[in-house]
Amino acid sequence: MTFKPVVAMVGGAEAMKGMVQKSMNAQKDAGVIIESYSIGKPTEPIVAGEDVVTFIPKVKVMKMPGKRAKSTTFMVGSEKSKIKHGILWAVLGFEKKSTMIYTFFPLLPQNLVLPKNSIEFIE
Repeated sequence: MTFKPVVAMVGGAEAMKGMVQKSMNAQKDAGVIIESYSIGKPTEPIVAGEDVVTFIPKVKVMKMPGKRAKSTTFMVGSEKSKIKHGILWAVLGFEKKSTMIYTFFPLLPQNLVLPKNSIEFIE
């Protein structure tokens, strides 16, 4: 499930689909093949008002012409403590613009350190 405010921020469902399709096509055109994809252990929950937030690592191993890489990115898991549903969404640009997360979760601690996305080349 994608967080509705994020979909709205990028211009709606069709714009979101277009962004995802463009990204997938660019990877395909570059000869990138995803060898494996896994979800890691979530961080400890962080209470932010009515929200409970956690960060969940996504690890992809990709093969591309002449090399392989391991990419670690993060999703945000959120559950409204008074509403019995949860959401998952990608940490879209939060590493570069860390204050953006407060747009969605204004009661998160101001000294919150976001997990770092990484890419490493492997043999």
